Amino acid sequence: MNLRQLECARALAHYRHFGRAAESIGISQSGLTQNIKSLESHYGVVLFTRERLGTGPTAFGEVVVRGAIQVLDRLATIEREIRLLDDLEMGELSVGVDPMLGNTLLTPALMALLGRHHKLRFKVSSGGTGELLTRLRSREIDLFVGFPDKDLPDSLRSLTFELPAPTVVGRPDHPILDVANRTLVDFLEYPLVQGPIARWYLEWAEDQLSTQDRSIDLLQPYFLQATDISMLIDIARSSDALFAAMRGDVGWHLENDELMEILPPDWPERVPAGVWYSDDQPLSPAAERLIGELARIAKTHSSDMIQGEG
Repeated sequence: MNLRQLECARALAHYRHFGRAAESIGISQSGLTQNIKSLESHYGVVLFTRERLGTGPTAFGEVVVRGAIQVLDRLATIEREIRLLDDLEMGELSVGVDPMLGNTLLTPALMALLGRHHKLRFKVSSGGTGELLTRLRSREIDLFVGFPDKDLPDSLRSLTFELPAPTVVGRPDHPILDVANRTLVDFLEYPLVQGPIARWYLEWAEDQLSTQDRSIDLLQPYFLQATDISMLIDIARSSDALFAAMRGDVGWHLENDELMEILPPDWPERVPAGVWYSDDQPLSPAAERLIGELARIAKTHSSDMIQGEG
């Protein structure tokens, strides 16, 4: 048995046609047929049915195909990690980021790297902690930039820091401005639009409600959860929706009176954030350089906040 035979089994299970499967991996149809026959001879069972209407794996074949997919995917991961470790200039890094931190942290970090290592290749995807944690575990992404969560296992390595808290905004004539002595309950009467909901917010809100002897489903007021920040801004500008965002994402709209800062009482000044990565594989030079830039930019945000308070 060899890797080519496993590639043939995986391709045939996917395409269910000898000709198309052979073409997809760049061998002749007779070559693919011979590899499948060799596999069947090795295991002593029929792995694929050969019928006029199509080809498909038998129960034995499904076992072999599942194993082939795991083996080939793992080998591809090994090759990719070797390339990452081998050359900073030619490395490729896949990063998952909470959309609230995309412009604040990740964008300036990538801009700094672009100036010095323009041959690096990055892939960035936005999402919530649960989704990106699953992708980090399966090694679809190399790093996760976001907010701490109870679902983050201790086995992950991390670099954590504090950032200025997001601001809460609404349109300048929002009706909540007419409410005297506003509480969090008043804010929850209006529709909320938001990216993935961070653990720090839920803990803060639950603490606020406990002081008022109120129990409210904190997810119920959300009209929309999305990763497109511009969509959330447009909705907040033209409706009664309220929206929490990093100041860098809404600064222009605040300065031009399209949005107005409307903070709930006792809104936090700082929130925890960080970057997480797997503990069972070495960091590539590209990953180390990106983490360093993220830490530098986070420190800059923190310093700016301290100076502003002074």
